Amino acid sequence: MAKPNDSTLKVDMYFPDMAELRAELKKLPTNLAAKHFGAAMRKAIQPGLRQLRANTPKGQIGNLRKSIKTKVKPYPRTGAAVGLVGYSWGGNSSGYHQGFIEFGTKERKTKSRYASTFRSKTPQRAGGFQIINAKRGRNAGKMVTNPKAPKAFFKSAKAGETVSLGKMPIGGRTGAAPVKTAFAQARPEMESELRMQLAARIEKAWEELAGRTKRGIQTTYNAYREQKILDRLFGG
Repeated sequence: MAKPNDSTLKVDMYFPDMAELRAELKKLPTNLAAKHFGAAMRKAIQPGLRQLRANTPKGQIGNLRKSIKTKVKPYPRTGAAVGLVGYSWGGNSSGYHQGFIEFGTKERKTKSRYASTFRSKTPQRAGGFQIINAKRGRNAGKMVTNPKAPKAFFKSAKAGETVSLGKMPIGGRTGAAPVKTAFAQARPEMESELRMQLAARIEKAWEELAGRTKRGIQTTYNAYREQKILDRLFGG
């Protein structure tokens, strides 16, 4: 997938009451700590994912909801991991208007007297369209597009003027920034889940390290940590 542009909510380990768990992670080899930290993070960000889906306006064609993604990035050299939940655009994702919804916009105007989707790069609006002067129905006497909006649109202004595209309030019709709101709503559950998952994954990490030590597999920990591991295994 092409490098996406993201507007994300991030879950990390900077919760004050997790000092003991962070300290326990630091006792492990960094590559092993990152692996299990990442596994815990994948579980912990799920409440944020659910909340963001619930808070995201569906819109006319649902592109923003479809663009919601999660990503977990472990860092083996440092033992850290980062969890991301948010909108993505680029490649096959169509959340290109994520910033408009999250932060709102001032009134926007075109540089010319025309506004249309003719050069749109989004899959749903790619390609040309027809402009029809409707003779019947509620659009009689007006210029409409084929296909109709939102798959295509065309607006024009008088000579010498530009087209106003209006302004977007924060959160669109909901009035609440979806990413910021989702993070605030989901944070307690994510924190609780992360604490529980980390406790379980740390135990698994020590078991994995014990297995490596018994099999003589070389790891990245230093002599001090090796002695601590042996003491832990054999009760020294």
